[in-house]
Amino acid sequence: MAPAAEAGPEARPPRPLVLHPLGLAALICGVLSIPFHLAGCCCILLAVPGLALSTGAIICGVLGRKQFDPAVHSPESRTFATVGLAIGAATWILRVIQIIVMVVMFGAGFLLESAKF
Repeated sequence: MAPAAEAGPEARPPRPLVLHPLGLAALICGVLSIPFHLAGCCCILLAVPGLALSTGAIICGVLGRKQFDPAVHSPESRTFATVGLAIGAATWILRVIQIIVMVVMFGAGFLLESAKF
């Protein structure tokens, strides 16, 4: 029978990789900003939280990608941060376009109404 191998520091099993919290926060903020963006078309009061969630997704996504360490964090952390960043940027851009369109439509309506007098 072969002698038992001595257990040293190299014999310990590797630590499991953990999920980076900023990557997960970016994904959650990005996904939550979608319904607020859709509801913001009807109610402007819901546009503000949607814009805040989009901004949070962008910030958490950028920080999560910068702080990603492959030795400590699972690969899904970087993916979550990237997807959250993409969703946050897309909803933020769509929100800004929507605000511009609303301002132009309001301005055009105001000009047409004032031209009648």
